[in-house]
Amino acid sequence: MEKATADFGRVAKPEEMDDFQNMFMSSCFEVIAPVPDVERCLSKLAERYRLGIVTNGPEDMAYTKLERLGLSRLFPKETIVISEVVGYHKPDWRIFSAALRLFDAKPEETLFVGDNWEADVAGAIEAGMDAVWINPGKLQPATGHVPLAVVERLEQLADILT
Repeated sequence: MEKATADFGRVAKPEEMDDFQNMFMSSCFEVIAPVPDVERCLSKLAERYRLGIVTNGPEDMAYTKLERLGLSRLFPKETIVISEVVGYHKPDWRIFSAALRLFDAKPEETLFVGDNWEADVAGAIEAGMDAVWINPGKLQPATGHVPLAVVERLEQLADILT
């Protein structure tokens, strides 16, 4: 907010920035709603695989999102690697390494699934993992990395893994 207002030759007061941040966060959380097909897919996958999350952003937001999505039971706090906590952001290989250590897993036995080419797919591949790109917009890859698969919806992942 401070930088944005400065671009227009204005200065925002700290309380205005706090108010804006609170309104922004509230608006973000209002649009987060459970998607039954996603929960069913993840529940099915959890029967066969260990699931975890690697996410950029603040710790409190990650937990709030999971709660609002109804996914907290599938992703307890000890299965989540958060950039704010570990000090590295995707696509930095060190955040992926933190996840591998958490799960005591090797890169070659780990599949990373994400919707951001650079942060999720390229980052995971650079860390030695296979990756699946969730690409509903049918975007073109930004680099020459080759994912294991490209899907339009998370629910299609079960078909790839069975």
